[in-house]
Amino acid sequence: MQWVKSKDMIKGEVYRVSDDSTDFTFLGFTRGKYKMKPDIKASYGSSTYILRARENIFKVTNTKEETMKKLYEITTSLTTSYGHKLAVDSSGNWVMEIKGSGEVKSYPKELITEVVPYSISIKFNSTSQEYSYFAVKGDWAVGDVVLLSDGGNSLATVKSIDTKSAKATKWITGFKLQGEFIKSGE
Repeated sequence: MQWVKSKDMIKGEVYRVSDDSTDFTFLGFTRGKYKMKPDIKASYGSSTYILRARENIFKVTNTKEETMKKLYEITTSLTTSYGHKLAVDSSGNWVMEIKGSGEVKSYPKELITEVVPYSISIKFNSTSQEYSYFAVKGDWAVGDVVLLSDGGNSLATVKSIDTKSAKATKWITGFKLQGEFIKSGE
């Protein structure tokens, strides 16, 4: 992904506000709340939203260089190997360069999964959006409440574990809050 100025966005192209946000399709500009900068008209799936004007956003790219950075696990009935996607052949199989051997082989897509670190999804109490973080398996469970030590001491709830999210960009660090439920006054 690369940073672009919102004024350089192209209709129909896919963009993202930050590393852990949802991709959107740029539909154009609308008259902004503040007349100095127009707001961004965006499509998230089947819904259209208006985003406030921003100086920089990410341009989502899918270049060969980006694809080559991803590591895939190839699981057949005999072996498990790892490799990088080079292309798609005329049969729809993925052409993979096998890591360590340099061999190039073709496999059905169903045998291939992207290798991603263990991640969890959390939701801050002040928002409905979920965010992905790297985590260590077993440290967190769904429903855990965490006081993040991110400088702002934000409170969040673990919504999902083992999400295999490629959107995770940083490790979750904070205090898992545990306590005893007390109901006073009865």
